Amino acid sequence: IYNNSGYAKSWINSTRALVSNASLFHLRGGDAGFAALAEGGNEAWYEPVDPNMAAGLVWGHAATAGGGRRNHQAIAFELNLPLFKQLTLDLSGREDRYTTDVGPDNDKFTWKAGIEFRPFDSLLLRGNYATSFKAPDMAGMFLGPSTSFGDETDYYQCATANAPNCDDYEFDIEKTHLGNPRLRPTTAKSWTTGLVWAPLRHLSFNADFMHISIENETVLQDIDTLLLQEAQCRLGQMDANSPDCQALIDPVTGQIRRDEFGSVSAITAYYANLANEEVNSVNAGMEYSFRT
Repeated sequence: IYNNSGYAKSWINSTRALVSNASLFHLRGGDAGFAALAEGGNEAWYEPVDPNMAAGLVWGHAATAGGGRRNHQAIAFELNLPLFKQLTLDLSGREDRYTTDVGPDNDKFTWKAGIEFRPFDSLLLRGNYATSFKAPDMAGMFLGPSTSFGDETDYYQCATANAPNCDDYEFDIEKTHLGNPRLRPTTAKSWTTGLVWAPLRHLSFNADFMHISIENETVLQDIDTLLLQEAQCRLGQMDANSPDCQALIDPVTGQIRRDEFGSVSAITAYYANLANEEVNSVNAGMEYSFRT
């Protein structure tokens, strides 16, 4: 699947159709607005082998390449409803679908609901709730073998030797990083609430609180963590027959391979959906306009 032209390449092709109507029908607060969107296209990323690395001119790293492409389709809508003069509701939704020749398809429906309430002319209260979706990064999915060398701790040998510390069990080990075509999308949920107060014609204050919860963020597996988990599997601290342990210690397909002397000979780490994150923030401001 790698591009053999000798040059790194990436592209995004997209076709979009949009229809909208700012006066779909009339409500007590004004005209309802509606918009709908449909789009489709494809994207690709190709990274050929660096000639300097292929020629052995870069120490400590081996040549690597990667590449792949995927297709994307989406439909979306937005509906703005001024229910009353003081109250406006905004609703939107979107369905995305990503497909590749390798790995599972990724599709997700996301939506957002927002409300604005103005009890009197100088005060606006607002809030919204939304879900969101981010397809896996192309490099995270399609990166080819990327090899480097560096010191890592062999926790298993350290434990079996009953060593007081593991300083003497750090070895120069070959490490290979690989993309993962089976990455899942990153998803998030968020909500905000806030207000805008304009006590004077040329003066206004605003304040908003926002909460975001993110799941399945993509990160590269940590080598030190893999070696620690491998030791726990071999020492019986984790179930050696569990899928997590077999992924590490299987003699044929395991990510951590040992030679006939029991020393770690090579490690493979993948991009994986391993991280979650929560963010809370407060934004506040003041605006004053001068007459000119």
